[in-house]
Amino acid sequence: MRWIVGLTEYAGLTDYTGGIGTHYAALLPALAARGVEIDLVLFAAGVAGAPGVAQPGTPGLALPGTPGRALPGMALPGVPGAGATDARAAAVRLVAVHDLSRLPVAGQLVARAMLFRRYVARARYDAVFLPEWGGIGALLPRSAALVTNLATGIRLGDWIAVRRTRDFPLRLRFGRWLQHRLETRQIRSSRGVVPISRAVLAWNERAIQGLPPARVVRNCVDIEAVRRQATHAPLPAEWPVDGHRPLRAGWPIRVVGPPPEASPVGGEEPLPEGSLRGREAGPAEVRAAGGEGAIILFVGRLERRKGVIAAMQAFAIVAASQPTARLVLAGASGDERFEPTRSQLLAHLTPGQRERVVFLGHVPGDRLAAAMARAALVICPSLWEGFGNVALEAKAAGAPLVVTTGSGFDDFCRDGEDALMVPPGDSAALAGAALRLLEHPELGERLVAAATASLERFTVGSVAADLEHAVLALARSLPRPGARPASAPIAPRAS
Repeated sequence: MRWIVGLTEYAGLTDYTGGIGTHYAALLPALAARGVEIDLVLFAAGVAGAPGVAQPGTPGLALPGTPGRALPGMALPGVPGAGATDARAAAVRLVAVHDLSRLPVAGQLVARAMLFRRYVARARYDAVFLPEWGGIGALLPRSAALVTNLATGIRLGDWIAVRRTRDFPLRLRFGRWLQHRLETRQIRSSRGVVPISRAVLAWNERAIQGLPPARVVRNCVDIEAVRRQATHAPLPAEWPVDGHRPLRAGWPIRVVGPPPEASPVGGEEPLPEGSLRGREAGPAEVRAAGGEGAIILFVGRLERRKGVIAAMQAFAIVAASQPTARLVLAGASGDERFEPTRSQLLAHLTPGQRERVVFLGHVPGDRLAAAMARAALVICPSLWEGFGNVALEAKAAGAPLVVTTGSGFDDFCRDGEDALMVPPGDSAALAGAALRLLEHPELGERLVAAATASLERFTVGSVAADLEHAVLALARSLPRPGARPASAPIAPRAS
């Protein structure tokens, strides 16, 4: 079985990695472990030292000659043995890296689709597996065994954020329009689609006429890696402990409580009796020893679609009855043309409450896991999510969780069983759920225990097995007549 995959990001290899890159970096080696040979074509800037396939005259193609990074489960061309740490390594082969960043957005989109078509034509592949983002497979021939992984394309992202093409500057509109057309063309040209949740499938069924056959396959999380990070990784440098004093940068999560002040000779002050320092602490113990004031951790970009406004409004309610509670926000700021600034978010709070808010900005995955394990609860109040991997990671980190209803969270959260669920945009309900967990810690521990027991079906190996079977069944189906779209889909109106 041989597949070809095209991506614009890959965790551990590209400078930028979002949900797609993290998901595929975990999934592709697991597929390789099952005997699937995978050729990977990467379209990204900043892939330091990664070799490509030398082809004179091909613009933007990285040339071999510089030793590439040895990544788990990846073999690099021209670098014998690079990454070959186990039987999986030789089966995930990075065949090319294209840096097209000098081209305008529209040029990058077209160049990616044209180049990828050439790679598919070079060999016989049992499946061409691609996310819909960017429409990399939009120009493939109907004979290609194309299966599209439906997550969040550009049209769905704009629908969630209640944005329209005309809301963007003129210089960006054509590129966004073209990306939408290419993504739609790829989807409708596919022999089948693999949505990441029932919510994504339902949205695309409404938005795209003639959607190909579909099989829903959930996302995966490296559960054991998240658990290790939650226990051993350092916390973010600005993580608050004992009022507003941040934890010392690099202090590990297993060391509970504020760091000791260094003595003049570089030693540490004597540890207080009963200190948890020097031994492992479970999530419940970590949260109980976290110092003055419980921490509510918001995880997500500071954008309306992630529910950040509801989070601020909810914290105003919580802080009124829990004056020592703190809100920590882990996520980069959004585009200020469309999204609230930090000052605008703080305007929802009183001056005293604002002092108990910490903005961490973007937090790397290992430190985020440590932060989630240390928080009293994690909130993911998105207005709509395709799946919501970060909530699954919060479960793996052992954090009590609050999410919203009506989208991807519904596929792996059960209200009152392994999480608390509230209507999207309902700040009063969000505050009520947070207060329940703050006032009844035994409820949080019951939710965590149930969540931990439910994680097995979301492990990388379990999801890889289901994905292989789904893609194989869809790829072997006959090409659909008239699969090319005549027009763009009509997206549902945002409510």
